[in-house]
Amino acid sequence: MSESAQLTPGEIPVGWIRWAHVGQVSVDARGDLVFPSVRPVPGIYRFTISDGPETVAEYVGQAAVSLVKRFGLYRSRGKKPSLPLANKTTSRNARHLLDALASGRSVSVALVDDHVTAPDGQMKMIDLVSRVVNSSPVGRCHGRGLRFVA
Repeated sequence: MSESAQLTPGEIPVGWIRWAHVGQVSVDARGDLVFPSVRPVPGIYRFTISDGPETVAEYVGQAAVSLVKRFGLYRSRGKKPSLPLANKTTSRNARHLLDALASGRSVSVALVDDHVTAPDGQMKMIDLVSRVVNSSPVGRCHGRGLRFVA
């Protein structure tokens, strides 16, 4: 298996994209969001809110610098979702996550695997720093807040 140049998310066919489950979001004794352990690297992440086996909402986001920093922003904005931060996607999503957990729903986190295998067997790398995620197959759920699944 040989490795070729990096591809932006927009160049990757949706069938090649693999999500790796990294854990569940929870709430600590103080009521703050707690995220699964991740590496301090760029990444594309997905939150999935489930009610039993049913998915009720998903959000796909991008951490252009560090997943640890991005999840830290969710944690801090969940603590103080006051204006003007309440108008930010991260603050709104933090509130959605807290509300979902308070109502007994589960919230899972998955990351896009930055290695994909093309049909010809070549290993390709996804450039997870690229800003084209919004228009890519990965970004179909990416947007301005949690998207509810019909």
